[in-house]
Amino acid sequence: MATLSFRGVCKDFKGGVQAVKDFNLEVKDREFIVLVGPSGCGKTTTLRMIAGLESVTRGEIWIDNTVINDVPPKDRDIAMVFQNYALYPHMDVYNNMAFGLKLRKFPKEEIDRRVKEASDILNIRQYLARRPKELSGGQMQRVAVGRAIVRHAKVYLFDEPLSNLDAKLRVEMRAELNRLHNRLQATMVYVTHDQVEAMTLGDRIVIMKDGYIQQCASPLELYDYPVNKFVGSFIGSPPMNFIAGKIEGTADDMSFVFGDFKVPLVDRIKKKVQPLLNQEVFFGVRPEHVYDSKFVKEGGSTAPVHGTIEVIERLGNEILIYLSVAGQKLILKEDAHCKAEIGEKINISFNMNSVHIFDKKTESNFTLK
Repeated sequence: MATLSFRGVCKDFKGGVQAVKDFNLEVKDREFIVLVGPSGCGKTTTLRMIAGLESVTRGEIWIDNTVINDVPPKDRDIAMVFQNYALYPHMDVYNNMAFGLKLRKFPKEEIDRRVKEASDILNIRQYLARRPKELSGGQMQRVAVGRAIVRHAKVYLFDEPLSNLDAKLRVEMRAELNRLHNRLQATMVYVTHDQVEAMTLGDRIVIMKDGYIQQCASPLELYDYPVNKFVGSFIGSPPMNFIAGKIEGTADDMSFVFGDFKVPLVDRIKKKVQPLLNQEVFFGVRPEHVYDSKFVKEGGSTAPVHGTIEVIERLGNEILIYLSVAGQKLILKEDAHCKAEIGEKINISFNMNSVHIFDKKTESNFTLK
C-alpha cells in the first residue's frame, strides 16, 4: 500500500478556469479518503490528476517518496473505478477482470488465481462467463471494482461509482465497499457529491468548494464542528438550520436576537463570540437540537420562541417538522408518533450546548472548540 501527498496542487484549464486551487493533503497508508462537494468543485479533476488523466499545472503529487507529476498513468500503480463502469461489452466478466493483468504479461495461473479470488470477495464467481449486457447495474459495478482490485495496486480511485444505481442498491454497495476496504486494507480515494456516501464510507472527508478545500476531518468532527456555514449546510440530512439575526447585549449578558425573539447565550459561546457583539450573524443549529418546548430536554434554551408548522414529512422512524419562525424557515426532528398538525403554532427551544454562531460576512464558525 502507499501514502499519497498533495503539495500546493493547482489545475488550470484554458480560458482562465481554475478547477483546483492550492490543494494540500496528506493521505495516510491504508486510509479511505472521500472527496465531496457540489458539481464543479474540483473533486473529479483532483482524482484524474492522481490517475494521470489530467496534468498538474502547479504543485506536486507524491506516492510514497516519489513525485508522480511526470510519471505515465500506466506506471503509477493506480487502479481506478469509473462512474460508467467502462466494461468491455464483447468480453465476459472473467476477461474484463483479467484484461489489465494480461496487458502486463502476468502468468496465466496468476491471472486465474487473482480473478477468482476477487470474484469470491465480491460474490460474482457465478457470473464469470456472462457478458456485461447480461448483468444488472449492481453486478456490473462489482465487476468494475473487481477489475480494479485484481491489480493489487498502491492506490485505488473511485469516481462516483454508485451514482448509476437505485437507492436500495446504493445502500447495499456502500456496505460492500466498506467491507472491501476493511479486507484489503488499501489506500483509497473516493469521489462523490452525495454527503451520505461520504459520511458512511470515509475515514476522513475532504469538503471542496470552488476548487478549494474547505475542511478535512473525520465524519463526526465535520458534523459537530463545521468550520464555516458551507460545511454546516453541506453535511447533514436534513442540513443545519441557519437563522439570520444579531448578537446583542454585553460581554456578561449576551443574546442572539432575531425578529421579536431573544435567545440568551451560554457561557461557552459568550467567550468565543465577543468579537461579533452588535454584529449580524447566522445562528446554526441541527434539526435534532431544535425541541418542541412541550418536551423538556437537557440543554434546552429557556427563552420562548414561537413557530407555525408549514410542512410535515413522515419518515417512519421520525418526522421532520418545517416551521416558519419570525419569517425564517426552521426544521426540527421529532418522534414518529408526535401529534403535530399543519398550521399549528408551537413553542420551541434550542440545545444551547450544540449551537454554532457564524459571522455573516466571512461565514466562519466562531464557536469551534
